[in-house]
Order: sequence, then C-alpha cells, then structure tokens
Amino acid sequence: ALAAEALGQLGDLDAVEPLLKSLTDRSWEVREAAIVALGRFADRRCIVPVAECLKDDDREVREAAAKVLGQVADPRAIGPLVLAMKDPEDTVRQAAAYSLALIDPAWPQTPEAQSVVGDLKVGLKDKDYWVRQAAASALARISELRPAAPITGAPTGNASFADHEATLVEQCKVLRFYDARKMVDYWCARADADAAEDRAERQR
Repeated sequence: ALAAEALGQLGDLDAVEPLLKSLTDRSWEVREAAIVALGRFADRRCIVPVAECLKDDDREVREAAAKVLGQVADPRAIGPLVLAMKDPEDTVRQAAAYSLALIDPAWPQTPEAQSVVGDLKVGLKDKDYWVRQAAASALARISELRPAAPITGAPTGNASFADHEATLVEQCKVLRFYDARKMVDYWCARADADAAEDRAERQR
C-alpha cells in the first residue's frame, strides 16, 4: 500500500501502468491505495480497470473506485457508476451518486445510463432489501417516474400495463411525490409484467 501511495505522489505518468497492475493485488489495502493514487493522474487509461473495482468484494475498494471515477470525469464511467448505486453499502452508493453528478449533472438522460436499465431491474429481485431499494431509486431517476399512490402489483382486469404507467405519470406531474418503497413495488411489478409478456410471446 505504501508503494502505491508513493507512486501516486511522484506524479510521473510512467507510474500509471504499475498502479493498474496493483488493482488485482491480493491485499485490499494495496488495491485501495492504487485506486486513490490513480485518481491523482486523472488518466483515461484507468477508467475501465477502476470501474471493474466497483465489483470488488471489499467496501473500501468499491468506495474508492466510485470516488476516483468522478475525479477523472469520463462519460464511460456513467454506466458502471449507475450500477454501483445499487451497492449494498450506502457509502458506495453515495460516492457513486456524487461522482455521477460531477461527470454529468444530467446523467439520468445519457445513453450510458439508459444502457444499464436492464441490469438495474435485476437488482429489484435481489435478496437484500437495500439493494432492491437502491436499484429502484436509480431506475426512478432514469425514468423520471414518481408514483403518487401505493402500488401493490401489476395491473389487473382490463387495464393494460401502459395505461397503468400513463396514470402514474399523470399523478407524478401533479404531486411530484416519491417514496422508495412504492418505487420498489412498482418496478418489481413492472419486471414481473415484462417477464409474463415475454413468456406469452415465446408460447405463441
């Protein structure tokens, strides 16, 4: 870890490659120190390797990665950072949200954010409630949907899912109300409805 810190303090771009190799070190302290050191260079070569560290088993490493990606401010980091917003640790989620704002305040409308919607929906089925809630919150920001009434499940009877969603959008325009639990319920219902539609298509 001390060696990685020293390389970062040197400020020599030749140190970037050794630091990138340290991202796979067995010690989480070394990995974290290497990420922090890479943040001092703001070198675009580090975007993909550091983004991979958002999947690290250690919370400190994931948090450091989220912070450094904001410092480098490359749009390629938006997708990985959006996915990090469903991290089970709140400090990682907060770091990811802060970095997204640094990279692009309008990140929910970017193609990079839209491209990971499917992965966020997977997070709605996670066994960890906080992961489900964080995934729903990220989806809410991307979709701009803010349910204004309790949502208990997918639409039933003659109401189509599109009608259900249109009603929600109209409610949102009036009340601008947001509740994480309701958003989780909504997106879980939506995911279930999408899955049912896919099954019906395959059976035709």
